Amino acid sequence: MLRLRAFPAGFSAILGVLLALAALPAFALDPHTALAHYGYQSWQTDSGLPQSTVHAIVQARDGFLWIATEGGLVRFDGAEFAVFNHANTPALPSDLIDGLTDDATGALWISTSGGLAVLRNGRIERFGPEHGVPATQIWRTWCDTSSEAPESERGSVWVLSAAGLFRIDRGASHAVAVPLGQYNLTESSAMAAGPHGTLWLGAEQGLMRASAGQGFRPVGIAGEVHALAVDGSGMAWAGLRSGLEACSTTACRTVDVPGTVQMLAADGSGRIWIATASGLYVAGSEGVRAVGAATGAVTFLFCDREGMMWAATAQGLMRITPDGNSSALPRETESILAAAEDREGDLWLGTASSGLAVLRDRKFFTLTAQEGLTQENVLALAQSPDGDVAAGTNGGGLNVWHQGHFHAVTTAQGLDSNIVLALAADANGDVWVGTPDGLDLVRGSNVDSYTTADGLADDFIRSLHFGPHGALWIGTSHGLSRYANGTFTTWTTLDGLGSDLIGAMANDRVGNLWIGTRGGLTRYRNGQFRNFTTKDGLSSDVVTSLYADREGTLWIGTNDAGLDRMADGHIVAVKSDELPQRVLGILEDSRAYLWLSSN
Repeated sequence: MLRLRAFPAGFSAILGVLLALAALPAFALDPHTALAHYGYQSWQTDSGLPQSTVHAIVQARDGFLWIATEGGLVRFDGAEFAVFNHANTPALPSDLIDGLTDDATGALWISTSGGLAVLRNGRIERFGPEHGVPATQIWRTWCDTSSEAPESERGSVWVLSAAGLFRIDRGASHAVAVPLGQYNLTESSAMAAGPHGTLWLGAEQGLMRASAGQGFRPVGIAGEVHALAVDGSGMAWAGLRSGLEACSTTACRTVDVPGTVQMLAADGSGRIWIATASGLYVAGSEGVRAVGAATGAVTFLFCDREGMMWAATAQGLMRITPDGNSSALPRETESILAAAEDREGDLWLGTASSGLAVLRDRKFFTLTAQEGLTQENVLALAQSPDGDVAAGTNGGGLNVWHQGHFHAVTTAQGLDSNIVLALAADANGDVWVGTPDGLDLVRGSNVDSYTTADGLADDFIRSLHFGPHGALWIGTSHGLSRYANGTFTTWTTLDGLGSDLIGAMANDRVGNLWIGTRGGLTRYRNGQFRNFTTKDGLSSDVVTSLYADREGTLWIGTNDAGLDRMADGHIVAVKSDELPQRVLGILEDSRAYLWLSSN
């Protein structure tokens, strides 16, 4: 059943283009949205955080966001913070939380400066010496859930600590110490998985590798590893104080990059991104190249689900899309310590001194002249199959929004008028444009014009609508026209239309064409017209908007008498004090809500 949702007065009276994002979860930030159009929000101690250094962020299976700070473990539900520290939760070894990892069973492992703890089944438990893990600095934990991990190690949690490396097998209550010889771990140590069960470990003395089911052995040059990532071919890249090396299972080689390596990250296509004190670089099949948009020190990298790389640079928080386009959000970003995506696609950021922040797709954003719109009074909208949005303006011609930018088509390119009253996009992505002086077809940079000389009922085009079989229906000030197979056909009140002044049009699920006029609601079926008026239950004979929903109900917006609904041939007024009397547009979202625009 359809539901109606009301918004405050003035909701629809916005100059410019107001675009609503889909109601379904985004899963990742929209790469086509300009950075400035993302919503940004931050929280510090005055908002409820116990401390403003955020080392890690995880959305656990319970749906909560869990945040590692130096003042305790924090649970966030989007509105309120709940703080767990040693005082109120003695199972936490320390308030200084260095890392968080969720394992294959849904347990959350908590690395602290005084030992290891685990959150499972809603309860925090210490996992200390009685379980085989010393009560010492735990740098981080890591879980390998890949299908290529040995069966005995799949889903195991690896504990990187000041006392060495430990492995907790899935379901086990006791950890196993993993021998590393003379190698030690530091706060920069990390693990990564390669193909065929290979594991890589960065240590104070250098890089180590363990083949499936075997122990760790040193590889490559000596020196502390403070950055580690594995590319799409399974090669491990290690950042050391002395430079960068790339190691396969058989050999290692040094890679020249300017500046000290700060961080490494793999993207969705298997390339390695290299953050250095001198800039940003990417290593792929073509070798190592500089990402010219990022200059100066790059201190943090994160690849999201859309394959966009996010980098903390001297220019601000930079986003590089998979096709190489980059843009920067000028905020203080050199202190980013952690990043995570939640299930809705929001990007959460943890900082060294500024608390917690989030970037999210806004439900609404406004496009104006600042984004390139030639005129901010928008009269018509249409979306093409490829996602481009066409906007018809009152004097600025046609504007097409494509990959974050507008380009305009005006009378200079052949439009009949710069006043655009109606738009419709066909299956090929071509845009039909209704103006007061004729009908135009825009194909890329080409514009074809049609007028009464070609068979149109009138040159003043008020509405456009594609029927289910691809015919274009054209509402004019002097009748209804249909364009199919290169030919115009026209009908007027003499054929049964309620009025020659044609407005909104819609097809229902059985193929009827419904036409809003100044003289009632007209149905076109099997070549015949039938008109419905106030005598048949309409609240007004001036119909301004129409929408046929997925259940077969026809929703009818009127000029001065509110909203009607028609089901099974019966018209009933929808009465509510929250509904506008003048309904100019009706749209249904993916959750079966109706959205109404008004004045």
